[in-house]
Amino acid sequence: MYLQELTLTNYRNIAGANVVLGPGITIFVGPNGQGKTNLLEAIGYAATLQSHRVSSDSALVKSGRTEARISATFRTEGRRSVVDIALQATGSNRVELNSNPVKRRAIAGQFPLTLFSPRDLALVSGDPSDRRTFLNELSVQLRPAFSDQFANYERVLKQRNSLLKSARNRGVSGENLSTLGDWDEQLARFGAAILHRRRDTVDALRTYVAAAYHEIAGTEEVVDIGMETTVPVLATPDETTQVFRELLFAGRANEIDRGMTLVGPHRDELVLSLSTLVVKQHASHGESWSFALSLRLASARLVRESSRVGDPIVMLDDVFAELDKDRRSRLALLVSDFEQVLITAAVEEELPELAGGRRIRVRGGVVGGD
Repeated sequence: MYLQELTLTNYRNIAGANVVLGPGITIFVGPNGQGKTNLLEAIGYAATLQSHRVSSDSALVKSGRTEARISATFRTEGRRSVVDIALQATGSNRVELNSNPVKRRAIAGQFPLTLFSPRDLALVSGDPSDRRTFLNELSVQLRPAFSDQFANYERVLKQRNSLLKSARNRGVSGENLSTLGDWDEQLARFGAAILHRRRDTVDALRTYVAAAYHEIAGTEEVVDIGMETTVPVLATPDETTQVFRELLFAGRANEIDRGMTLVGPHRDELVLSLSTLVVKQHASHGESWSFALSLRLASARLVRESSRVGDPIVMLDDVFAELDKDRRSRLALLVSDFEQVLITAAVEEELPELAGGRRIRVRGGVVGGD
């Protein structure tokens, strides 16, 4: 799969741009702050309907404008798909797929991509929420229909936490909170499904991560990933639902006292280890970078093997500037066999020799030619 054409209007600092692309390597070159990352962000938004940089879509609309537009044409095994998005500074966005209005779930997983960026170091050294987000997004790419499960869980969790806070503020005990049982049942059911999906994702990803780390770092340490969960993941989702339900009931008084749900997928951790030591606590800066890159590369390879549409689009946003010469060369070689690779670079001299391909200049929000 590859992106054939991208058209932007009033997107961040880009007043207007039309970029025709194709398979192979394309490098967007220009000084920092000129709009290179905005291009990759817009591509990511077209594929996932969310930004990897901000949570509010209003930030994507050019200052002084009320609306931004993204139009992206994807090619998948000869099939042409066009995503058109109208982003509003205030109000609801509009999304069309092949001229038909659609919701987020209609887009989820259809246009897989993998983005490498300097922010990826947070996958290793950041909060557990960074690693949960990574795992959730990969799980949806592998099983697009599962996006609804994550949305349902978040909705129920929000409602349950609101009820717990209200009970704490009013001094209501668990015995007198009759509606909590209904939320417990939904949370346990949706949460158990997520726990099993995450476990399957981790199991499938494990060998890919180890192989990618050895290739990027050029070493042979023992590499592993695993989940630490607050709810045991049993043989079947039904069994996990039952034990989840029991834990919620047993901890009800404590949860009311704290005003929050204390067990479930939202409290879990993806544990990364190198030579049996936790990477976040013991790895050097170089080892941490190698592990973060390995997670992204492993994800791209796993999606390639699992997706019905073939290779994901691989995007590297100013990543080479963060790496030493050896890691630059190894990473460039490892991603070069994907159908489409999009790279941004502020300094061309930081690009490895293997990163050939077409150059497109970007300056002041203007996307130029070769």
